[in-house]
Amino acid sequence: MTENQLKEFQNKFREWQLSPVAFIRDIWGLIPERDNEKFVKGQHLSWQQHDILLAVERALAGDKRRISIASGHGIGKSACVSWLLLWFLICFYQAKVAATAPTSEQMYDVLWAEIKKWLDKMPDWLRVKYEWTASHIRVVENPETWFARARTARKETPEALAGIHGDYVMLLADEASGVPDEIYRTAEGALTDKNVLAILISNPTRLTGYFYDTHNSDKKNWQTFNHSPMFCFFWTLSSDRSAFGHWQFCSRRAF
Repeated sequence: MTENQLKEFQNKFREWQLSPVAFIRDIWGLIPERDNEKFVKGQHLSWQQHDILLAVERALAGDKRRISIASGHGIGKSACVSWLLLWFLICFYQAKVAATAPTSEQMYDVLWAEIKKWLDKMPDWLRVKYEWTASHIRVVENPETWFARARTARKETPEALAGIHGDYVMLLADEASGVPDEIYRTAEGALTDKNVLAILISNPTRLTGYFYDTHNSDKKNWQTFNHSPMFCFFWTLSSDRSAFGHWQFCSRRAF
């Protein structure tokens, strides 16, 4: 690599650190398209995905570093969470990610498998920097201290989001409404740490609990997404306007 090429890459890398949208564009060739009529799967980010990524960019720029997204089915949230995990892990030195979901099926069969799919789609020069296993994704340069970890959320063993320390930490909860409150209480110190980026995403299925509170009594401490389409009293990143073509109604939604 020449000196000019090295400088160009360093500039690109700094752009990636500030913008997961730029990282996704350069690594997978996906660009935002907020008009559903023009959206093409495999070429574009949906407007919902774009909103989530922009919230992360705002957090990096000084906004609240806790983000809570109530979502419908069919908005591409598993893909979006996968991109964010892989972006954060490689772009920040000795980064650590704790990921959880309320069931092993959601954690391993859905989210962890989705991450593996996007990892395999990376350019070879970047993909080889990761080591994927059933429970961890490690950066090969320092695998013991630079990793993402998957754990099912169980109230009997509430450390799924706890025990992660470092200068760059991300906490991810998929289907966060179903994660027991004990998990969040155990991780409360990390959730309020200014160096921690916390992302909760879920169908809003309960009228009580930690996730519900992030959109209600504790909303002032979170970036939240609130959209209210037809048939819904409360909705966030709703799938009835999704670019992916799914229609969902709110008869089974809690808020």
